[in-house]
Amino acid sequence: MTRERPSNPALPSSSPRTHLIPLTSITLLLLLLPLLGVSYYALVAFERELLPEIEQKALRVGLSVDGEIRRAVDFGIPFTKLEGMDQFFAAKLEAAQDLAYIAVTARDGTILYQQGRLDANRRATLAAETADVLAAGTAIGKLSPQYRLPAALAALSGERPTAPVLPADGDSYRIALPVSARGADGVIHLGIDARIVTRQVEAIVLDIAIVLLVAILAAFELLLLVAVSGVAEPLRQLDALLRRLGRGDFSQALPETARARLGRLGRALDAQIERVNAGYRAVSRLRVAARATGRGEPHPVALTADSRAGAIFAGGSNPDRHRAPDLVPIRAAAFLFVFAEELALPFFPLYVRELTPPADGWSPDWPAAWAISTFMAALALAAPLAGAWSKRVGPRSLFLLGAALSTAGLSGAGLAGDYGALLLWRAVSALGYALALAACQRHLFDSTGPENRAQGAATLAGGIAAASVCGPAIGGMLAEGIGYGATFAAGAALAVASALLAARFIPRPAPSPQAPNGDARRLPPEKPAAKRFGNARFLILAVFAAAPAKLLLVGFLFFLAPALLAERGASVSEIGRALMGYGIAVAVCAPLCARLLQRWNMPGLAVGMGCTLAGLALLPVLFAPGTPAVLLAAVGLGVGQALIGPAQAPLLAQVSRDAIAARGERSVTHHYRLIECLGAALGPLVAAFCASAFGYAGAALALGALGTVSAALFSAAFLILGATPEDDAAAPVASTEETVPCSL
Repeated sequence: MTRERPSNPALPSSSPRTHLIPLTSITLLLLLLPLLGVSYYALVAFERELLPEIEQKALRVGLSVDGEIRRAVDFGIPFTKLEGMDQFFAAKLEAAQDLAYIAVTARDGTILYQQGRLDANRRATLAAETADVLAAGTAIGKLSPQYRLPAALAALSGERPTAPVLPADGDSYRIALPVSARGADGVIHLGIDARIVTRQVEAIVLDIAIVLLVAILAAFELLLLVAVSGVAEPLRQLDALLRRLGRGDFSQALPETARARLGRLGRALDAQIERVNAGYRAVSRLRVAARATGRGEPHPVALTADSRAGAIFAGGSNPDRHRAPDLVPIRAAAFLFVFAEELALPFFPLYVRELTPPADGWSPDWPAAWAISTFMAALALAAPLAGAWSKRVGPRSLFLLGAALSTAGLSGAGLAGDYGALLLWRAVSALGYALALAACQRHLFDSTGPENRAQGAATLAGGIAAASVCGPAIGGMLAEGIGYGATFAAGAALAVASALLAARFIPRPAPSPQAPNGDARRLPPEKPAAKRFGNARFLILAVFAAAPAKLLLVGFLFFLAPALLAERGASVSEIGRALMGYGIAVAVCAPLCARLLQRWNMPGLAVGMGCTLAGLALLPVLFAPGTPAVLLAAVGLGVGQALIGPAQAPLLAQVSRDAIAARGERSVTHHYRLIECLGAALGPLVAAFCASAFGYAGAALALGALGTVSAALFSAAFLILGATPEDDAAAPVASTEETVPCSL
């Protein structure tokens, strides 16, 4: 056997076009249709259960009033001269928020006692209904559902729309029942607030829509994992191997993961490759022995230091070394992991407030602010340790360790009996979060090269953005339905699921040769610290852009928005729906912003615009504090972060070009991320201070003004100084190394 290339014509080098996207789309469509059907059925079922339950609640209130009237009449008090009825009715209305009014009329329709919203027209209506109720001798009135099956479906299911016995009166439904006391001829009237009924049904619709969205996103992530890791990627690797074999290149075998997916075919193919190479090595040894006796020079294969010496075309490069699809397993694991951590976002300040007893002279917001800052500070301190471990243990083991710590932290936070225990468990979660971040980042750099690193980062960021959409909304629903502690337990279960997924799909790292001199390049002692980071430009970027952006994000989204909406009477589900606007904005805008940045190559402009937009988005909260304004602010923060995120790395490479050439990108980026994390840790504290001074809405204005002013200073400074130091214009940029961001 010889090393010459076979005479057969060269096969095309590109792999055949796959049909993964159409297959994924069809599968998602097949999943979507039954999900839509189940969602609609759930909506109708909720409506059928909700409205009769509201009716029964109103009737229970009416029977309670009737019992008190009967007890008073039995004591000899005249029915028309009962005392304290206004206070009694007021207490009933406060306890039953669904009721708009309570009234009692005599036989002739005269209103004896009343409480709530009753105008002249409604009093006349109640007087006219009194005779009908007394004639019927039973309670009358029924709520009419606002959402019904379409006529065609109703006919198929046997449903017949029923009209209410008593129609809705303006903004309330009416239910009336006769007084059962002896000698008391009267009627108890209860009005059910139609707006509350409508809001409850609309909340159900929104919850079902969110569950549908989360189910679709989760199905997409898992389907992408199965389709790429289980089908498309093994077949692509098999196709690439067969093409190499067709060209006479027997130097490589199937990767372990592909061999496991292909089963007997993969094992048989690898065995055949080994037999061919064994025969080639045997022939090479004979030739080497013959030439060693003086008949000729040793064969070149016998002298090579290549680890694959003796294989045909052993010196060839591995074209599959950097493959962005290798990130799909860790993308799915990161999706579940971030999903678990994001569940507590809409209620964490409220949970801390319940857990911590009030202290004299201190606002109840400070414990929650310190808890969030503790998490961020622990994340910043653990980032260097996580980055160092990522090289030693590999991304798979590091992610498993991070998921285990996060599971323990979330479980402990849900079971914490006091504030000190909560801080401890949040620090444990932060350590796990940092390790998982480092594992994702390490796997990104192991699986991609400089030519496709942006594509790999977008792949990883897509799963994280999807988790940012799902986590707050589902967390709010779970907290409202099963409680805060059980929601933390659900997050721990998701963290365990992410660990299982990582253990199953992320391969163990292959041993790689160490660099001759390692990467411990040291900066010459004579270089000052300012020169190390690109002079003042580095400090301007970090202090006026990176730190304020994280301060606004964490201070508003993690602390101020939940506290503000809770003060306005919003439910935890509403808080979660408002906060999910941030994740939706990032998921939609980040890919578009990355493409525009790649086309225009203006990272400084993108960072300035992103910081300005993030600051301006918080200003309207002062004028209209409520769910719509918070949702708008969350969307603005998401768009701003979508602009800032992809532009930070290229801008940092420009302003710190000299330091990167001298020390490597990892050293410079570590200091940059540290300042960024300090801004994130200060965010809740600054927000709590502003809230204690100006109120929640005023604090949003203060944070927005801070972000806007910082963005203006950053933009002005870079317009004056420029992005690249003039004396470093020709300095080479170091190769990209792994970095650990402050947060996902």
